Amino acid sequence: MTTPQSQALREGLLFGQVGGGADMSFIPRFYLPYLEIRDELGKRARRLSSFPPVSRDLIIKSVGDKDRAYDLRYLPLVGRVGAAIIALDQAGHPGVMIDVDPWASQKDPTEPAP
Repeated sequence: MTTPQSQALREGLLFGQVGGGADMSFIPRFYLPYLEIRDELGKRARRLSSFPPVSRDLIIKSVGDKDRAYDLRYLPLVGRVGAAIIALDQAGHPGVMIDVDPWASQKDPTEPAP
């Protein structure tokens, strides 16, 4: 996503978002071509082993093959009604979308927050 160049436009988007308007990520004129950002996204993608066991099982089931699920990388996919993950293959091509918490971690959920 590109950042608006104009200070007035940036402020308008910020105040509009605070007031319930559209988030900049939902405005197509700020989108970037996927090929321009594919390598950076690949660096940010998570491995299957970084998800807790319950999420891992759902991901494997959605992918349909355990070995393939471990070969893929996963990115958060945020929409208007929630978040999920999207699988990327080794070349960075997007694939299956999976209804799993993108921010789930191996951390014990019963541990108090820092």
